[in-house]
Amino acid sequence: MPNKTIYVSDDDMPLFRRAQELAGGNLSAAISTAVRRYVDIEEGRQEGYDEIIVRIGPGKGRKQRFSGVLLGEWGVPRASGSRSSGSTAPGPASSSSTSSARRS
Repeated sequence: MPNKTIYVSDDDMPLFRRAQELAGGNLSAAISTAVRRYVDIEEGRQEGYDEIIVRIGPGKGRKQRFSGVLLGEWGVPRASGSRSSGSTAPGPASSSSTSSARRS
């Protein structure tokens, strides 16, 4: 496979070193994983999917992140006669949101 040169600013070097450590010394694998994830997310956005983050569990809980389409929000009434699948309330998705997830 041919070599590719990537120029990295001095300010970003610690980030690239850390990525290489996390990838077991294989920076190419870390970059490929990041680019694959980037392409997947951007293609989803072009298809109309958004990144949705919800809190799961009691108390502070933990965050769960996925791509999906907001279908509605729990406890938020829809306008009568509305056939829209979107939320009637402004704001980001919360733990009380219902979404349709994107499958890769």
